[in-house]
Amino acid sequence: MVLESDLRQLDESIAADPSAPRVVGVRAPGGYGKTALLTRWAKIYRDAGVPVYDGRQELPTRDAAVLVDDAHQLDDERLRALRALAASGSAQLAIAYRPWPRRAALTDLVEAVTRVRPPVLLGPLSRAQIGERAGLLLGAKPSEDLVDLVGKQTGGVPRFVDRLVKAVSETADCSVPAAAVEGFRYEVDNLDDDVRRVLLATALGAATDLLVSLLGLDLDALGDAMDGARASGLLDDYGILLPIAQRALIALSPWERRLSLHQRLIEIQLARSGALLPLVRPLLGAPVSGPLFASAFKMAGDEALAESPALAARLFAAAVEAGEPAQ
Repeated sequence: MVLESDLRQLDESIAADPSAPRVVGVRAPGGYGKTALLTRWAKIYRDAGVPVYDGRQELPTRDAAVLVDDAHQLDDERLRALRALAASGSAQLAIAYRPWPRRAALTDLVEAVTRVRPPVLLGPLSRAQIGERAGLLLGAKPSEDLVDLVGKQTGGVPRFVDRLVKAVSETADCSVPAAAVEGFRYEVDNLDDDVRRVLLATALGAATDLLVSLLGLDLDALGDAMDGARASGLLDDYGILLPIAQRALIALSPWERRLSLHQRLIEIQLARSGALLPLVRPLLGAPVSGPLFASAFKMAGDEALAESPALAARLFAAAVEAGEPAQ
């Protein structure tokens, strides 16, 4: 991943000679700061008197910087035009894009850009960087508890760090406020359908081996959806759903959709004699009933009994509430 010192050197290079040909690619999942970086470069160019274009309209012929955000969303004709610009040898061009979706025209553009220089790969913030960023947002040094909370919940994704710090600053305690979760509505609403289903199923406790059966996707389609999930910025470096993203997916998805997925997950696990506790535990306190849920609560209680009698008791009680005969 690129270091902030490397980005400063690039800033200084642009400022020192803003008219020089320069082709840069910036790759990262959503929320990692691509837009902020392009905005920073746009200011440097404009301060030097260089016009800045976003690359979505007719491209300038000369003496202008073209800074393209979300290049993965452009149509093939526009991507081909940008590729020609990148290959011209005289362009002041920067493109920012997610790792997915990756159509052939975007791949060709990225290859043309990376032939000039390796892409800038933006990564998550370190704990120290989270503390520095929180301090700037709050106007005061953040507590260690706040830095720990933000790091654990967001995985250091800059957009989510900012969102959570701002929301926590408006509350009296160090916890995840509803406002921080609500802030994810745009990300959740704009997910590709298959990506949304994969992420919601994961949020509900589905392991990867369940997803093919649950979602009716073949392995290629599932792999594509997982690539989309990683590109969303809602997963960490290990492909694990960020805690705050899990909260958001559950809170912002309609109850009927969640219930339908939960029911299908339970049916699959019952058919394969798989573990039910990870799937059923999030349903404690939810308004569910019927033989399927009653049986699932009881079996999950049996699974929990050895390690957590208190949890097992809650699950057995939930089984009775769902319709399981009391013992």
